[in-house]
Formats: sequence, structure tokens, C-alpha cells
Amino acid sequence: MIPIQNICTPEKESQKPEITEEEDRPFPAGRIPGGDGTASPQSIPDLIQLNDQKHSHEVDNFKNTTGKHILYGCLVAMAVAAAADAIWHVDSPLLTSAFEVCKIVATTILGYFFGSKAK
Repeated sequence: MIPIQNICTPEKESQKPEITEEEDRPFPAGRIPGGDGTASPQSIPDLIQLNDQKHSHEVDNFKNTTGKHILYGCLVAMAVAAAADAIWHVDSPLLTSAFEVCKIVATTILGYFFGSKAK
């Protein structure tokens, strides 16, 4: 039988590297997306994901802003219809129908605002 010996010679007291600066160093400007107009290949998927999120937030902001304007318009129309009915006692089926439409649209928009995941 052949005796098995350790043929590797361990280094004399292997030394650990000495820490000479902070551990959290900022990234070099060339590796930050948009740092100097260039992006490293590793940051391209992150950049695409950030652009998709930015677009998604812009679309959500547009929906919320448009819904807010329509909601305010419906509330103003309802207030005007209620004031006109209180002052002049208008018994028009057209005014009643317009009031109901505004009420349905406003309720639907409020349901969207509270039911959507957008912030």
C-alpha cells in the first residue's frame, strides 16, 4: 500500500488582507447608469426595468389626474344642479337624469381610486 501524505505545503501563517479604507466605497462614475452617459452591461437590464417602472408611474399619474378632473367636474355639476333645484324648484327630468349620471360617474371614479393599486 502506498502511504498518502500531504503534498501541499501550507503557507507560513497565511495573512489576511489589511483593511485600509472604508468598506462602502462609491461606484466609479462609469459604472453608474447615467453617471457620465454610459452604462455597464450589467446595468442595462436594471436601466430597462427602471424605464418600464417610470413609464408605468407616468401612466398611473395620467389616469389619476384625468379621473380627478372628471370627478371634480361631476361634483361641480351635481352642486349646480342641486342649487338650481333648491332655488328655482326645477322639476325637469333632464336635470334629474343629468344628476344621476354625474352621481354614477363620480361613484365609479371613486371606486377606481380606492380599488386600484396605483398610489
